[in-house]
Amino acid sequence: MKKMLRRLEEENMEVEELDEEVDEKGITEGEMLDLILTEINNKTYNLIGTFDEKLLADFKAFASQVYFYENDPHPTLTINISSRGGQVDILLAILDTIETLKEMWECKVHCHIDGYAFSSGALLFLIASDTRSMGNNGQMMLHEMSYGVNSSLKDHKAELAYTEKLQKRINKLIAKNTPITEKMLNKWYKEGDTFFFIEDCEELGILTSEEEYHLASKNEDDVDGAKAPVLDGNPTETVVAPLPEKKPSVNVTPVPE
Repeated sequence: MKKMLRRLEEENMEVEELDEEVDEKGITEGEMLDLILTEINNKTYNLIGTFDEKLLADFKAFASQVYFYENDPHPTLTINISSRGGQVDILLAILDTIETLKEMWECKVHCHIDGYAFSSGALLFLIASDTRSMGNNGQMMLHEMSYGVNSSLKDHKAELAYTEKLQKRINKLIAKNTPITEKMLNKWYKEGDTFFFIEDCEELGILTSEEEYHLASKNEDDVDGAKAPVLDGNPTETVVAPLPEKKPSVNVTPVPE
């Protein structure tokens, strides 16, 4: 059990501290482990599948149960992503929910790619997170938004204009929260589906080192956030992932991808 506890980094609890708490509470180590696992599950969401109404309802249900203790030194919400994407309006609703949690609990959000994060999954990974990681064989994919209208030419023009406006909005959010520039995004969109493995993400500077992760998880009163680097548009330049400023809420109702 103690080996398992050493892996529970989110709790920052040493074995000696566990023993003291077990003695103080008068419970077994097994019962204490159950409490710790419950606490971790309360702060971890496994986002698996398509961005649709079912996923949104499930995430909002999870968000309503999130709780951080006042004395929690590193309040961090973890989102593990395994998704091929889906509706952009669902993505934006989840982003707004995450923003509400950040404001309510003054917590950080760590996103981890567990396998793959494509399309809306990649957007969530880049926009929602303060810190990021991915598995050694993880993949991220970005592409231009798509739309479909079975109606008049006038409606097609309106939907095209709206989708272009929404794409620009998403691009600005990515550029605000990562070293990726809008110029780099537009270049990738012209090439079609663009895939990134862990080596590519490291070169782009969008993953967070262990040191940066712990810096981001500390209270802002204790440490100054790192400033975002300025890139020259070269997608292979190696940079340090920034600690972002507070992100704005997104209040739009987009069409599905």
